[in-house]
Amino acid sequence: MGNLKKWLNGLIGAAIGAAANGITVLIVDPAKFSPGAVGGWKNLGICVGVSALVGAALFLKQSPTPWDGTTERRNGGNGTAITGSNVLGQQAAKKQGANPTNGGA
Repeated sequence: MGNLKKWLNGLIGAAIGAAANGITVLIVDPAKFSPGAVGGWKNLGICVGVSALVGAALFLKQSPTPWDGTTERRNGGNGTAITGSNVLGQQAAKKQGANPTNGGA
């Protein structure tokens, strides 16, 4: 569970960091994004929200899953434990039309 916690921490950190960076629009265009301006909170919220989504998406691009090749997880609830590298091998075999459960035959 340690890897999942680290991964979630990184994902949330990336979103918060990007959202904080979105506040810099106050310097660029204070007339439009200032909380005192008409619609300023809405504009600032949209900018910060989009920034947070972009930051989270970039983190997910770099670290798509919290599992590495040594972490075991359950295979679709059928009770067989598989490693992360096995998952990739099974997915590749399925794309090629082979049956990964009986040696690829």
